[in-house]
Amino acid sequence: MSASIYLIVRFRARAGQEDALKQALGTLVAPTRREAGCVQYDFLQDPAEAREFCFVEQWESEEALARHTDSDHLKKVLAEAHGFIDGSEGRQYVHV
Repeated sequence: MSASIYLIVRFRARAGQEDALKQALGTLVAPTRREAGCVQYDFLQDPAEAREFCFVEQWESEEALARHTDSDHLKKVLAEAHGFIDGSEGRQYVHV
């Protein structure tokens, strides 16, 4: 049996683009939660730093995560949000 995968995926909005990034990334929650193998998919904004966002994710397997990473809705939103992001996303994986 494969191990669960936990991720924290961080994004920092460009100055003045907090609302645009929040709106774009927030559209990922509903379709992603419906994906096979998604156990948890929460979208959070740092209350102390409005430019900081993250997803807290749990996936049943590497295969489920790979399907998510290759999903059309994720690719579309990340392409649209690219101009609102300051720097690149940061991923932290934990296998349990």
